[in-house]
Amino acid sequence: MNKLIRLKENYYKYLDKKSRHVARLLSMKRPITNLLLKYINELYNSARLDASFKNKNFESAYHNPISSDLEFLVARILYHYSIYKKLNWKILEKMSIKLIDR
Repeated sequence: MNKLIRLKENYYKYLDKKSRHVARLLSMKRPITNLLLKYINELYNSARLDASFKNKNFESAYHNPISSDLEFLVARILYHYSIYKKLNWKILEKMSIKLIDR
């Protein structure tokens, strides 16, 4: 497997681990707002990595969009929540998240 694919796979595994933690807390009726905002902030900060390459000969005004990563995080939270609560939801992450109650 190509190294870039492994890096992306690990990135999404990392997001999934975060989503599982949020879903677990949510299923136990624990507060998640601060934690979820922390994770969203982490996503936004990850989009600004190009700043680490800035020097007198290179600048970028482009930031990677995070909307698809945020959708993945939310979809995986719903997925894990469904498992914890035995809801049997099927999560379809496309242009928007759709829940199908089976």
